Amino acid sequence: SYRYFASAVDTLHCVIHWEAPEVEYNTARARQQIDSANAECELCVHLPAYGRFRPQDIRPLTEAALRQGADRICYFCHDLFDDPMLDAIGCTISGIRGAA
Repeated sequence: SYRYFASAVDTLHCVIHWEAPEVEYNTARARQQIDSANAECELCVHLPAYGRFRPQDIRPLTEAALRQGADRICYFCHDLFDDPMLDAIGCTISGIRGAA
């Protein structure tokens, strides 16, 4: 359980390589565990950006994680990104930062 590690580390990495509903659910569970430890610990969610995932999947995945309390986002398998995937990630990050 993340609850046991939250007080001992600065950041917990939660790798969720599924669709947006699973990202949302598992991010919420991780956030709840960290918060229940009353710890100063960031939650970094690793999202899929390879294989069957397409550029149009990036924003919904990112928003699902952020909506449930992710402090940071990572996109997995950067060595496999093509230009459309890099563009989707860049547009998503710019759009989210611009809305903040």
